[in-house]
Amino acid sequence: MSARHQSATARSAGTASAALLAILALGGATRLSAQVGSGAVINLLADDDPTLRGEAALIAAAQRAPGARDAIRKLLADRDESVRARAILALGILAAAGADAELGPRLADREAPPIVRHAAAYALGCLPDDQPAPSIDRYLDRAEGGSRRRHRDTLAALLAGLLRTPHSLRLAQVESLLHDASLKDPGLLVLALRAQRHCGGTLDDADFDRMIAIRDTTLRVAAIESVAFAPTAADPEVLAVIRGLADRDADPKVRAAVIAALAAHGRDAAMHTLLREALASDDVRQVEAATRALASFDDDAARAAVSDRVRSTSDIVVQRAILRGWRGTPTTAILAAARAFGARPDASAADQALGLRVLAAAHEADARTRAVDFARHGTDPALVADALAELVALDRDADLRAALAVDAEGAFVRLPVHIEALGRVDRALASALADRALADPAASAATRRGLVTAWRRALWSPPPVEVLAALPEDLAALLR
Repeated sequence: MSARHQSATARSAGTASAALLAILALGGATRLSAQVGSGAVINLLADDDPTLRGEAALIAAAQRAPGARDAIRKLLADRDESVRARAILALGILAAAGADAELGPRLADREAPPIVRHAAAYALGCLPDDQPAPSIDRYLDRAEGGSRRRHRDTLAALLAGLLRTPHSLRLAQVESLLHDASLKDPGLLVLALRAQRHCGGTLDDADFDRMIAIRDTTLRVAAIESVAFAPTAADPEVLAVIRGLADRDADPKVRAAVIAALAAHGRDAAMHTLLREALASDDVRQVEAATRALASFDDDAARAAVSDRVRSTSDIVVQRAILRGWRGTPTTAILAAARAFGARPDASAADQALGLRVLAAAHEADARTRAVDFARHGTDPALVADALAELVALDRDADLRAALAVDAEGAFVRLPVHIEALGRVDRALASALADRALADPAASAATRRGLVTAWRRALWSPPPVEVLAALPEDLAALLR
C-alpha cells in the first residue's frame, strides 16, 4: 500500500482506530477496571433505538452497573415489546433481592404477550437457589400432568434458565418432568436432561430406556451424554444398554455418543476394540469421538494409535476430526499434521485456527506468530477468541495489543468480532473497546447495533445451539 493511500485511509476512518489504540495503550488488557463503560450503558438504556435499549439492559445487568436495577425497571413499561422482554431477562441476570415479586406476575399473566411470559420464565430460572422463587413452584403446580403439553414453550424457557446457574434445590422438579411418561416432546426432554445433570442428578435406567425408545437422534444423544458426563457413577444397567447400542445402532451421531460414554466409564478390552474400529472408520463423528476418548487416556498406546491414523490419511475431513478430537500430549505426527493442516489451500479459517490450537497446546514457537495473524484477520468471533486466548496464555501482552490494532480502514468492521471474542479472554477490555467505539460520531446506526450486540455477547454469551433450538423462536431470537 502506498504512503498516499495509507494516509487517505487513515483520514477516512474517523476516530475508531485512534480510540482502539488509546484503549490498547492503557497498560495491558488485564489491568482495566471491570466497570469501564458502565456509564455509557446507562445512557444507552434511554436511546431511541429499541435494539440498543434492550441490549443495554442485558449489558448493565451483566456488569452489575451502578443504578442498573432502577434503570432496567423503567424499561418494563417500554413501548417496544422486545425491550420489555429483554428488561425482564436482565432482572433475572441481575438476580437482585425481590426479583421473584417482579417476575412472577409476568409469568402468571395469561393476557401478556407470549414473549413476556417466556422471558419471565427464563429469568426466574436464572435466579440462584439462595433467591426464593415461589413463583416457579406455583407455575409448575399449574403445569402438572397432561397440561404440561400446553405449557411446552414456557417450560422450555424455564429449563433453559435453570442451565445458567446451579440449582440443586430444583432437581426433584426437573426429574418429575423426566418421569412423566406422557411427555414425549424431544426438545423439552433434551432441556430437562441437561437441567438434571446441571442440578447434580443422574438419569436412572427407566428414564434412559424411555428416552432411547423415542426415535429422535438429538434426544438419544442427550440421554447417552447424561450418562457419560453424570456427576455420579452411572447405573450398571444403563451402561449395559449403551454397550448394546454400540453394536446395533447405525446412527453415526448415536455411535459417537456411545463411544464417549463408554470411554468415560472404563478401559476394558472391548472398549479398546471399539475405539480402534471407530478410529479406522470413514465416519468423521466416530473418528473424532474415538480420538477424544484416546486423548483422555493419553498413554503411549493411545498416542501411537492416533499418530498412525493421522499419518495414514490425506483426507482433510478425517484430519480435521482427529485434530478436533485430540486433547492430549501432541506427538510429532500430530504436530506435523497441525502445521500442514493450516497451510493447505483448501483449509478454512476454522481449520487454520484448529491447527493453531494444537500447536499452542504444545508451546510450539510458531504458535505466537499464527495467533497474531489469525487474531488480526479472522472473522469468526469464537475462533478469534481462541487466538486471543492463546496470546494471553503465552503471556504476550504486547502481541495481544498488536493483534487488536487492526488497520484503520476496517476498524468498525473488525471491532464487533474482537469485542465478542474478548469476552472469553478479558471482559474489561471488551467493555472498554465497546464504550469507546460507541462514542465515535462516525458510527452508523447499524454499526452501533452490531457493537452493542457484540458487547452483550462478550459479557453474557448465548446459550448453546442445542438449547436455542429447543426454545420458542421469540425467546431464542433475543438470546442469540
